[in-house]
Amino acid sequence: MNASTRTPEGWPGHCPTCGHELCVEPSLPSLDATCPRCGSLVWLSQPRATAKPVTVKDLYKTAAFYVNRPEFRRWQENPEEPKNWEGVVAFLGILEGNEGFPAERIQEVHNAVKDAKDWCMVQEAAYLTRGAGQGGTPIHIRELIEMLDFLHALTLRFPNHLGQSI
Repeated sequence: MNASTRTPEGWPGHCPTCGHELCVEPSLPSLDATCPRCGSLVWLSQPRATAKPVTVKDLYKTAAFYVNRPEFRRWQENPEEPKNWEGVVAFLGILEGNEGFPAERIQEVHNAVKDAKDWCMVQEAAYLTRGAGQGGTPIHIRELIEMLDFLHALTLRFPNHLGQSI
């Protein structure tokens, strides 16, 4: 029996204990793994294709917009960021005074990034790109998983604004 290992080429999963979006190689044949964040046992299922028919260029465009936001980059360096609601508003691209529906916006971002991660898993690709010869900086699947963690952290940090939307 092989023990599970954390790899960017692994299977996607979600830890029901801590909410961490993970990507691990499961133990075979049981298809279980240990959450790298909290150590809980997680049962995995085979990766499946994204539900919506979109192009890799569309997935890249949306993911790149959010992965390259300075608020996300600051969080990668310091998980205490953003410390105030204004940082979340800036990340989500909501105009001041017109906050609209931030819970719905964060859910849209979550779904788009999850679709990009799922596409990488199905294609067995470590990087998301615009497509062959289309330019742009490749986005490693690890960054997509970190983005999902960031979004989850925001919902925990600002429940009055975002609720438990993801």
